[in-house]
Amino acid sequence: MYDFLTQSDFDDWLWQIPLKLDSLKDSVGENLNIDVTDEASVRNVSDWVVNKFSDVDEIKNNSKLWDELSCFFGEYYRERLSAEWGIELDVDNKDSVFFKKPIIKCSPPPICPMSAVTTMIARNNALFIIESIEKRLKKESKKAS
Repeated sequence: MYDFLTQSDFDDWLWQIPLKLDSLKDSVGENLNIDVTDEASVRNVSDWVVNKFSDVDEIKNNSKLWDELSCFFGEYYRERLSAEWGIELDVDNKDSVFFKKPIIKCSPPPICPMSAVTTMIARNNALFIIESIEKRLKKESKKAS
């Protein structure tokens, strides 16, 4: 889905996230609130995704919507984990599962929102993203203790 060759390509994509979130509003319909700071909004969008897609190939065949959803959930991860977007472009790491994919850079391992979307669909689990954040926060709080 992504073909980032340079950091500049990735930076251009990052600048478009607000536009992609606006476009997501059109994709999911007016009745869903698109707010990356609101867990209820994330739950509602997650429910919509699981109800709309029964198979991972369906979302993979709609790259625009997959990108919009990846941005939405990525922004939620970023907000909740106080993290930032990043990308692995080093050709020495081209075998990495994260190579050329937008990731959320946080305590290892990083999070790939596009993979999180497909995992949510594959597992038919609308709570996947919220649960993964809660587990990570719990694990981090144990480390801090």
